[in-house]
Amino acid sequence: MEPSKKHTIPTTMSSAKKKTQILLDYFNGLPISPEKLDKLHKPTQKILENKEMNVKEKIELLYDIKTQFTFTGQDKIPVNNIEARFMK
Repeated sequence: MEPSKKHTIPTTMSSAKKKTQILLDYFNGLPISPEKLDKLHKPTQKILENKEMNVKEKIELLYDIKTQFTFTGQDKIPVNNIEARFMK
C-alpha cells in the first residue's frame, strides 16, 4: 500500500446502520444526546422530524429498514421506498 493512501478498517456496523440504531434507541426511550441527533444524516433526520407519523409507525419503519439491511446485506437502503409504504 502506498504511504499516501489511507487504510481504513471496516467497522462491524455501517454508518447508515448506526444512524438507524440511534433513532431506534431514541424512539424506544433510551437516552440519546442532542449532539448525536443533530449529526444524523438527512434521511434519518427526515424520519425524526416527520410530524405525520407517530412514534409507533416510526419504530416500525426503522425495524423494517433494519430488516432490509440484514436481508440485502447492503450498507445503505433507499429509505424513500420503505417510507412510502407508511405514507398511504
